[in-house]
Amino acid sequence: MAGDVNLFLNDLDESDLPVQQRTTAELDIMIAEEKYRRQGLASSACKAMMGYGIRKLGLKRFRVKIGYANSASQSLFTRLGFKEVSRSEAFKEITFELGEGDEVYNECKHADLTLSSYHSSSGEAA
Repeated sequence: MAGDVNLFLNDLDESDLPVQQRTTAELDIMIAEEKYRRQGLASSACKAMMGYGIRKLGLKRFRVKIGYANSASQSLFTRLGFKEVSRSEAFKEITFELGEGDEVYNECKHADLTLSSYHSSSGEAA
């Protein structure tokens, strides 16, 4: 296993709604194994997860929260089309969002929901 990718339906503005009606998700990814980093796996996994969220859960907006010191993740999400929306000095993190109308959002609507094309150096699927 290279790492994990998750969606959290925990937006405070939507907390009154049943989970099935929520349209904003926090996206989280971690590539734990160093040997899998810088190979495009994080980008592919994020796009596949966002595609799933759009098509299966009806999500309209994705949010990520990244620590000030995590320049690799900031670069990843900027390349994916996320835009900075706020900074928290208390938590030392930047919030980025991507939503309907953004180019990558539309691309993710049609993204492959599997990562079967990615194989580790050992030949095993990640």
